[in-house]
Amino acid sequence: MKKNLNCCVTLTEDGVDIPSSDGAEVESPQDALLAVKLILTMAGEKNWICGIDAVLDELRGKNDHDNAKSIIKTMMRGGGGFSEYYISSELGGMQKEMNRKLDSLKDYLWAWAIDSNGSGN
Repeated sequence: MKKNLNCCVTLTEDGVDIPSSDGAEVESPQDALLAVKLILTMAGEKNWICGIDAVLDELRGKNDHDNAKSIIKTMMRGGGGFSEYYISSELGGMQKEMNRKLDSLKDYLWAWAIDSNGSGN
């Protein structure tokens, strides 16, 4: 049994399938954020999930794209920011692919955050 999550992460009976970042399309910032949250949860990360949740709250409850983008920009900037985060632990041999997918999702979110043309949905 497979369950597709956010077009780029699939739960299977054997674990989690994270396809190659090549060609994996994300349909919305919310999809990207949910995929990032799942990857971070699998990696045991707790600190950055709070920021991801804050962005999701802005998008879901308030539909405030400007504030959501501001949070992403703040998270990504500076030394030691989320843009530099990588999964350092071994997760059943999936560490390299998880980092590749996470980098792709972070790139997508950064591009969305700096886009000043509308909401970016």
